[in-house]
Amino acid sequence: MVSELNREVSNSTETRLRTLYISEQGCSVSLDGETLIIKKKDCILTTAQLPLLEQILVFGNSQITTQAIKACLKQNIPIAYLSQSGYCYGKTYSTARDSRHLHQLQQQLAPADALIAAQQIIKGKLLNSRTILQRQNRRLNRDEIGLAISKIGDLTGKLTEANSIEQLLGFEGIGARYYFSALGKCISNPDFTFTTRSRRPPADPVNAMLSFGYQVLWNHLLSIVELQGLDPYYGSLMLLYIVVYDITCDKRRKKIADLLKGYGKRVQYSVFECVLPLPKYQELQQKLESRLDLAEDNVRFYPLSQHTAAGVETWGISLDITSPPSSIVV
Repeated sequence: MVSELNREVSNSTETRLRTLYISEQGCSVSLDGETLIIKKKDCILTTAQLPLLEQILVFGNSQITTQAIKACLKQNIPIAYLSQSGYCYGKTYSTARDSRHLHQLQQQLAPADALIAAQQIIKGKLLNSRTILQRQNRRLNRDEIGLAISKIGDLTGKLTEANSIEQLLGFEGIGARYYFSALGKCISNPDFTFTTRSRRPPADPVNAMLSFGYQVLWNHLLSIVELQGLDPYYGSLMLLYIVVYDITCDKRRKKIADLLKGYGKRVQYSVFECVLPLPKYQELQQKLESRLDLAEDNVRFYPLSQHTAAGVETWGISLDITSPPSSIVV
């Protein structure tokens, strides 16, 4: 199943080489034959040949002409429109781009194949963490960083021993501890200190910058996955859950809301969106159960795929919703 899924993805992109990122504000994208012209006022910033493009991501306020959009659609090049921080508002697809078969393959993925895919995801994360530390240690040559590099390398070799998603997530957590324990040793500016990773709330400027960067990266990768025709909410590690509650006691309701803020994003006063791996989802349920009075309270959990999430409509006042090797960056 994994090989078939890989063929489905690669067949659609094997002739494509690059992603066009338009992050400079106030740009215009026009068409000249088979070439996109990216300009700001009267200055040409860069050009991109349509046959070489895989996808286009537009961040913030830039314009694409109708002729350029039509040319992209004819060549099956999707266009994503994002905020400057990476939140995806929507995408333009060709009618020839049908992702239903890919979604079916995702849902039919056998547990053993899902484990293999998850192993590769965790392996990539660990190897990237080690590479960052290696680059820094060439400059600093510190024993503590070298030890973390060695431990992450050993951990990467053990991933194939994992026989469950829970074990993989355990390896990921251990690798993250090694990485963050050494990351602070890489920062030489005395105005920025980092001792441990803290998220909600971030304890210091370094943690705040890490959280912001991870959120931008998350939004960016979410768009990339969707542009490939895959369902990001039906993965090997994570799933989107909607948690809805009706709590009669004010004090108890505040405790439930505070707990859920640590697992997801509040989109209405009694509704949270949570993207979680199964162990974290089960952990959340256990914590909620210990805080609820089931004789008076009501909590509902809705696991959603992209198909279902895409049909969600928001009327009236709404809150914000959580949502390549060679590239052109403008």
